Amino acid sequence: MPKELHDFTPQESVAPYIKAVSVTAYTGVEDPCRAVYCGYSDDYELKVNGEWVEFKALPLGISKICATGAREGATTGPGTGDIIFLY
Repeated sequence: MPKELHDFTPQESVAPYIKAVSVTAYTGVEDPCRAVYCGYSDDYELKVNGEWVEFKALPLGISKICATGAREGATTGPGTGDIIFLY
């Protein structure tokens, strides 16, 4: 379960990110992230607000997207390190 606003310590609340998780499953059951890091530019689907949204050529680097899942197709998860959720 994701942290609520009052659950963050002062250090966590001022840091841009406090945790990083490489997404390799395509199920879309991760906690909502603060941002998405893309280590390999490709076409990905990110689960945003409960819906899969296709991002063509997701750029390398950090995108300020709150997502709960990532996949490269309906049944394929991203490779290790390709998509990292930042919390």
